[in-house]
Amino acid sequence: MIITFYSYKGGVGRSMALANLAELFYQAGFRALMVDWDLEAPGLERFFPVIEPQQVTTKAGVIDMLIDYKVQMASESSHESMLESCNPLRYITEIYPNQPGSGGLFLITAGRRRESHFSEYARSVLSFDWQDFYENWEGELYFDWLREQFDPIADVTLIDSRTGVTEMGGVCTYQLADVVVMFCAGNQQSLEGTFEMAQNFASEVVKDLRGGRLLKLVVVPARVEDRSEKDSFAEFQSEFKARFSRANFGIDVMPLSVEEMWDLKIPHVPYYAFRERVAVRESSNKRHEDMYSAFVGLFNQLSSLAPDSRSLSSLSLVGRLERPRGQALLLNSEGKGYPVSGVRTLIGRSSKRHNLYPELDLSGEEFGHTVSKIHAQITHLADQWYLEALPATNGTVVQEELLKTGMKRRLQHGDVIRFGGVVLTFQISNDRSQGGNTGQV
Repeated sequence: MIITFYSYKGGVGRSMALANLAELFYQAGFRALMVDWDLEAPGLERFFPVIEPQQVTTKAGVIDMLIDYKVQMASESSHESMLESCNPLRYITEIYPNQPGSGGLFLITAGRRRESHFSEYARSVLSFDWQDFYENWEGELYFDWLREQFDPIADVTLIDSRTGVTEMGGVCTYQLADVVVMFCAGNQQSLEGTFEMAQNFASEVVKDLRGGRLLKLVVVPARVEDRSEKDSFAEFQSEFKARFSRANFGIDVMPLSVEEMWDLKIPHVPYYAFRERVAVRESSNKRHEDMYSAFVGLFNQLSSLAPDSRSLSSLSLVGRLERPRGQALLLNSEGKGYPVSGVRTLIGRSSKRHNLYPELDLSGEEFGHTVSKIHAQITHLADQWYLEALPATNGTVVQEELLKTGMKRRLQHGDVIRFGGVVLTFQISNDRSQGGNTGQV
């Protein structure tokens, strides 16, 4: 299933929503592919500090994939050779490699744009002629082929689309998507623009362009403030329900009722406005529960829309989101505890310069300067806790054993862990699920 995330206006939290949904699909054991098709304002990788920005932004992405295809077409290569050269697998970065379990999280960036690459990236994006691509480079056939390539790579593909009325937005919605999630803020520009675009997506013209494939729409109220401006909130709610009811679109286009869509509203939380944070990845004592619940609710509704042939629709996904049954702590010698209660906790040292803010920040410890910005991570899977060593200058040691980069070790209550020069003890509040010997996996 391909889900395109679209907004008529920017600033509604579209990319943040995509990052959170991708993380939830991954946590539920599925393979999720993110595609950053917002070529004019890219940056999905910023929501995943576990990967180095320099590494991922020097890798070819969407715009390079399109240009490579044109080069292959012009070279008159064989059909098989051309398709092999253009395989999207060549452009994928895995976010959490070598993890236990069957899930996976993958990203195709907008393209190479780090430092010396940026000027060329900008020229490529600004000069790309989408009409020419369709008319002279068999663009429609290419995007149909690309849809087919995404299917075996991931259970769900999440595409971040350009805002407004654009040709590249049309590719992401008209041709690639099975479902378009439209984010609508409470101002008239957003309401009217979203409504008009929804009518366009539901038109017979678009249906014909898609060869009869039905395009499903889910409209999500975004950046909703319901605590102070009560009159404005009520007005937004009334107009939203009047515009996006099934009476205007039909159940085939709007599979969710307008009441169900209104219940998906994403609150405005200033905490998430300043940095690229993923609410569903944060520990329970740090995350905003209304924001977390909103993304889980959207996740459950979207997974119910998958075709019957996909495992997403045939399983109870709510039960697959395994929150840890007991909370874990990392304790220093003075008894200060760092909570580890999320499905994944990134450990490191915050850096304002590099815009890195791991969930567990050790920069305040006595030897915090010896901890790398992204040092290690603890994950929770099937009632077990795992520590994975990430690339770090001063290494990660568990019970006097140095872990090689990428190595995972199952943790037990009382394990002593050294992150660089910071020594902490792992403790869990419920030890019943941690039976067996500590071992490498």
